[in-house]
Amino acid sequence: FKLTKANLATLTTTGIQTRALPQTFQDAITATAKLGMRYVWIDLLCIVQDDSVEWETQSTKMGFM
Repeated sequence: FKLTKANLATLTTTGIQTRALPQTFQDAITATAKLGMRYVWIDLLCIVQDDSVEWETQSTKMGFM
C-alpha cells in the first residue's frame, strides 16, 4: 500500500481505511494513539511515491519527523 498520483485525490478526500493497511502500519498507528499523539509519519503514506520531485523534497525532511 502506498500513496501515488493515481490514488492521491481519493485518499486525501475519503481517507485511508486502517484495516486495508499492512499490520505493521496498523500497529504503528495504534501505538501512536496509545502514546497520546495525533500523527504518525509513514513515508509510503505521506510522500507521493511516484513523484520524484516530491520524493526529493520530502525525503530530506524525514530525519526531522
